[in-house]
Amino acid sequence: MMPFNNYVIFKTDTMFNDKVSFKGLNLVIDPSFDPQIHVRTYGEVVSLPLHLTSRPVMQEHRGSPAPADSSPFEYRYVSDVSQDLQIGDRIYFHFNTITMKNCVKEEGVHPNKTWYFKVSYEQIICAIRNGKIIPIASYILVDPDFESWEDILVPTYSQLRNDKGEAILKPKDQWIQRKVKPEYKYLTAFVRHVGNPFRGDKCEIEVGQKIWYRRNADWMNTIEGKEYFVIRQRHITGKEVNGEFVPIRGHLLVIPESEPTQTESGVIIKKKMTRRGVVFAQGDSSFPVGTKVLFGESDRQEIKLGGSDYLLIKKGDVIATLERNAKP
Repeated sequence: MMPFNNYVIFKTDTMFNDKVSFKGLNLVIDPSFDPQIHVRTYGEVVSLPLHLTSRPVMQEHRGSPAPADSSPFEYRYVSDVSQDLQIGDRIYFHFNTITMKNCVKEEGVHPNKTWYFKVSYEQIICAIRNGKIIPIASYILVDPDFESWEDILVPTYSQLRNDKGEAILKPKDQWIQRKVKPEYKYLTAFVRHVGNPFRGDKCEIEVGQKIWYRRNADWMNTIEGKEYFVIRQRHITGKEVNGEFVPIRGHLLVIPESEPTQTESGVIIKKKMTRRGVVFAQGDSSFPVGTKVLFGESDRQEIKLGGSDYLLIKKGDVIATLERNAKP
């Protein structure tokens, strides 16, 4: 089959997972009710691209202020993807891949029909080869960090009081639950499978490690019967090392400076995002712990560690330091 630049061609014997078993019965469901759930998300590789081009696939803001002699954005291209696929691999991809606009060929007649589709190399999540999961295009597969029952219970007191007049705490099995059951923790996960990063990047995580990542960077996909969150390595902002949070990929953790809520005369001040803080964890930046910094507002992430609130910012967003012995 004629290969394409940037595109992998795969085959599948169905476009939807429309057959289920229920109490020993084989049923056929209508996938149009929710195609996102029922669409097939894997296939077998039959053709690899001639080569990968310099078409942009990701852009990241360098920080503020941007370098005066270059673009304010840093790009990654299809050509930066490590070419790890082989003919015959089973590949997994995003649920919007199998559409008729991506169909390149059809063979046979129903029920023995085969469809051939194209998918861009950087949109492939992983390959399965000899039973092993191989993440592609800088993706990693993670298990979300779950809350415990302790996290969703609220200490509840009875109307009875002790000798000192203090309310008596009820037994834990009578505490109020904030939720029906524990849920995913926000923006934290445990790494299960790691592939090669984009060319020029460094892999800074390992299997089993706890990580933090950016907002809107994860999405769920079922791979070999198990649900994983899928994240690109470039969207990871921190990791746990020996029980401590360590910023990565040019981030640093700061203790935000509290802003006044009203003037001396009692006028309420509109709440605004703080722009000052003290470096708590420097990561790979040049700002020592304890340095007071002034930073922009382009990209920041609130993180709670050990009951305290912090801000995770990019080192490129630091505009100035408020100490003479430190430089931005």
